[in-house]
Amino acid sequence: MVYNKQFDFEPRISLSLIINENNSIKANYAKHTQALHLVTNSESPFTSLDVWMPISPNIKHQVAHQYSLSHFYTFRKVPVTFSTEVFYKTLSNQIDYEEHANMLLNPNIEGELIFGKGWSYGLELLLRKNSGNFEGWIGYTLAKAYRQFKEINKGEPFSASFDRLHDFVLYGSYNLSKRWKISGSWLYATGATYTEPTGFFKYQNYTIPIYSEKNNERLPDYHRLDLMLSFRINKRNEAMYKHQITVSVFNVYARENPFNITYNKVKKTNTDEYEVPSDAFSKRDIVHTELYLLKVVPSLSYIFKVN
Repeated sequence: MVYNKQFDFEPRISLSLIINENNSIKANYAKHTQALHLVTNSESPFTSLDVWMPISPNIKHQVAHQYSLSHFYTFRKVPVTFSTEVFYKTLSNQIDYEEHANMLLNPNIEGELIFGKGWSYGLELLLRKNSGNFEGWIGYTLAKAYRQFKEINKGEPFSASFDRLHDFVLYGSYNLSKRWKISGSWLYATGATYTEPTGFFKYQNYTIPIYSEKNNERLPDYHRLDLMLSFRINKRNEAMYKHQITVSVFNVYARENPFNITYNKVKKTNTDEYEVPSDAFSKRDIVHTELYLLKVVPSLSYIFKVN
């Protein structure tokens, strides 16, 4: 028995032009489809409630059309390449929750969904060294991502939950000897968007949040440093059996990167009542709590391979 069937094709076109031994240009077009949707609730306090939704008779698969233009430059005297790429992507059959949706343990969750479109564009820069005792790369992305639904935000476009204006990655590895290797990476990204209430009101002893625009606020910027030291136990790299021990530290300087925002009630002066402080014209009085997942995480691993 077939529950649901959907069909589409995914054409791809790629054109390359070699200008000289150091410069080349590439243009690409690709159509992508996906049978799974990630529905993200960005309204506080549920800023980390994500649900994967498969396609169904009521939900069509996602379709993306991506256009990109790239330039590659290879340095003559050093094994380093530098690439620049601009891209534009359109998205259809995007889904989101309707306003005031019942998301928790709802067997009829499809009835809470709405459908719209999206688009993104940006610039990617990558400087990379691929050979020698020292290898690494520096990558930077400047991009914007939008969504639009007629039922949300008065039909106006808004920043997607995964919108990141800046995304920077610095990675390097160095062979201390034939068997010892050290590496590290530093990541920085603009904080994710979420919908912050602009005020609160009381109704039958309940504190009700008031929302204005969709995804009107951002989490603090995300950044962390990871380090790794590895030792190859077998003396010869060409050995049939390879053993390696790796010691790594995730988030070396214990950066507190929040992934969830909640708002706290505070006690009124000279009373026993509690309320969420708010001001419709200024967010300075809104008291919130940021939830962090991980700080410093050391790990030890053993890898065994057979050629």
